[in-house]
Amino acid sequence: MRSRHLLLVWLLGALLCAPAAQGAVAEDPWPPRPPREPLFVHYGEEHWNDADGGTILPKVVSESARYRPAMVTMSGDKASNGTRVELATWKRFMEPYDRAGIPYFPAVGNHDRLSPPGVAPGLQGLGAIPAGFSSFAPYREVFVDRPYPFGDAAPYGDPQLAGAARPAGEAPGASTHYVVDYGSVRWIFLDNSCWSISRCDAVQSPPFADPEGNQGQFEWLERRADEASRSGRTVFVVMHMPTRDPRDQRHSDPVAFRHVMGKSEAFADNPRFEQVAERTGVDAVFLAHIKGQSLYRARGRVPYYVDGGAGGELHTTGPVGTDHGYWHGYRLVQVSRGRVITDAVPIFVDGGITLRGADVVRPGALERYEAFGRQPVFSDPARVEMLELRDPRRPASVPTTTPVESLPAPARMFTSGNPLVLGPKAPAGDDVRRNPITQTKNGLFRGRCPGRTRVRVTSGHETTVRDVRVQSRPGPIARSVRVTARRMLKLRLRPRLRHRVARLHLAQGAEVLIRVRRRGRTVRTLKHACARAGRLTVLWDGRLRRRGRLVRGGRYQIEAKVRSDRRTIRRSRMVRVTR
Repeated sequence: MRSRHLLLVWLLGALLCAPAAQGAVAEDPWPPRPPREPLFVHYGEEHWNDADGGTILPKVVSESARYRPAMVTMSGDKASNGTRVELATWKRFMEPYDRAGIPYFPAVGNHDRLSPPGVAPGLQGLGAIPAGFSSFAPYREVFVDRPYPFGDAAPYGDPQLAGAARPAGEAPGASTHYVVDYGSVRWIFLDNSCWSISRCDAVQSPPFADPEGNQGQFEWLERRADEASRSGRTVFVVMHMPTRDPRDQRHSDPVAFRHVMGKSEAFADNPRFEQVAERTGVDAVFLAHIKGQSLYRARGRVPYYVDGGAGGELHTTGPVGTDHGYWHGYRLVQVSRGRVITDAVPIFVDGGITLRGADVVRPGALERYEAFGRQPVFSDPARVEMLELRDPRRPASVPTTTPVESLPAPARMFTSGNPLVLGPKAPAGDDVRRNPITQTKNGLFRGRCPGRTRVRVTSGHETTVRDVRVQSRPGPIARSVRVTARRMLKLRLRPRLRHRVARLHLAQGAEVLIRVRRRGRTVRTLKHACARAGRLTVLWDGRLRRRGRLVRGGRYQIEAKVRSDRRTIRRSRMVRVTR
């Protein structure tokens, strides 16, 4: 036991003292942080003492904290067993949230209760094993100092986190079931760590029956969800075990076969919970227990999100990756005008994304760029060597597998540094949050004008770029480029005068930029486009904008540029403007 404690101390010391790696960090992450609505983070299966948990979990915490979420929720299984040492160590892993002022609230997993000596953890409530077989005392004591309603300390000071202080007379200790209201969203935390909701009622903290007369969690859930729905709130439920297992069971780890409440989807608590969720207007359920990423829709089309990739070894003996739901990451959740928007965000080693595709593209040609990310997993035999950043699809070589609709797509976005050179070819169902001029999630771009640019892929805060050249044809780019503006330009609003300021004759398509500058600052861009071969005349009416006011008198520079994959052609002239 002493050697085990020394190992834990060494691990924490290495975690807290190791120098930060210099990875490629995106200034503009994808998915973007919503400008107005609160952003939430969810994940589960932290299992920090699994083979790679000590590497994966810190990355999940640090990357999700970069988003500055309103709060973080977890679905449980913090470690292998609910000892004081293991739970306290998990608590240390969460310290970056405390330092950043980010509230976090976990549910209870079956491995969060302390199993008796010599007995495998997490079996309480399964089959003939009673729910009280494992102890909840260490959990209650380790987390008693957390803010209410999770622990007994003073609530968080965020005014959006509505809620009263801990009721007088309530027994001390962390809670197994509780409610957190944040703005217009109600989060309801349930305890089904006994492989059941109803069987867990006998070991709740605080215990039932409560002062409102609830005899168990189902009644308590109905009351809390119904009152929130009637008041117009969005209702989310967080618990550990799902009601269904949408995975292809042929590839499931034997321990994780049909990994649902009661180890059977026919178990009475599974349909009962789905009925209550539908009846009370629950908008989404957030789960873990399965070590991987999946989702399904149950009664009333309520979505159930399984996010078990925060640290534990993946629950599979077969294929891994995007097409099978086995990878590591966390989920972003936001509510916009009552609509729930979620993104499954993978994690990578620093600088771990590789971008593949052509370095040279012909004008008019389509080119697809593909991205792969190396996850911080080194010991798990089921590790994902390179996670493909694309939508999942049914592998042609496998006749039946996990339904594609049950597989989340890893969050990513491809961006062109210059859409006049390389423009996105977006599908009809592309992400509405993207910049349609420069971005597409499918990585497909069309070569436009000859030139040089960069393709960037971003997933979470990790990003990488690739230099791309759209190739010109042999021969000249332009036959002539002239600034034709007179040395003196007289401007009048009425009658409107338009002066010819530039004339170009292009031998082939090129990026053309014509602008008016004063004291090193652009006051009007007259033309910036991928222009076709031929003659081009550019006029200026003296306005700052197309319908704006006239510029003031003084000296201005008319500048013409023709850009391609060769040296830029520049022409300019200083003119004096009078009114």
